[in-house]
Amino acid sequence: MFIDLNLLHKLSLLYGFRVIEQRDRVQRFNSVLSIYVYNEDNAKHSRPHAHITLNNRKIGEIYIDTWEIIDRDNRLNRKTLEEVNKWTLSHKQELTDEWNRCNKRIQIEFLNY
Repeated sequence: MFIDLNLLHKLSLLYGFRVIEQRDRVQRFNSVLSIYVYNEDNAKHSRPHAHITLNNRKIGEIYIDTWEIIDRDNRLNRKTLEEVNKWTLSHKQELTDEWNRCNKRIQIEFLNY
């Protein structure tokens, strides 16, 4: 579900809460492993990527410009890493579209490799 950021900002002022991050799940592999794309319009970094989460904790990234998968703390076993890699390679357009939708400031287009 996508929420208008202007509306969210107005609601945060009205009800006194702070928005920490907005994210959309792109893929759920099982009850603990998922891939998310975050709304990073206000972030300082701009390299297009998705986050790999395990138990709702960021443990890695998928860089959409190179399709490189980074396992931050060696928490993904070989079988899971292969599953994420296989899914990523077959859903490149979906990840690119989701990044573009969530990050309007940084639009990307890639040639098919």
